[in-house]
Amino acid sequence: MINTEQLDFSLMDVDEIKRLRQQLTRFIPAEGNLEVVFNLPNGEIVQVPITKKSKIELLSKEVRNHLAEEQLIQQGKTNL
Repeated sequence: MINTEQLDFSLMDVDEIKRLRQQLTRFIPAEGNLEVVFNLPNGEIVQVPITKKSKIELLSKEVRNHLAEEQLIQQGKTNL
């Protein structure tokens, strides 16, 4: 998976969001191949490995859904 640092989806165009969604559809969940990174307000970075395949599938689906919502928002902005 790509390291996206902190993406501001409101600044991304529709094609960039589509590209990210396509990358995630090719993601094959397997135990231990996902890590969630949290950037805390104090600057500390916390990395949490996700080890259960079912939870990996759930999280990747949630991210894809979030990206789909962002894509729709951006498409709505460009159609105004």
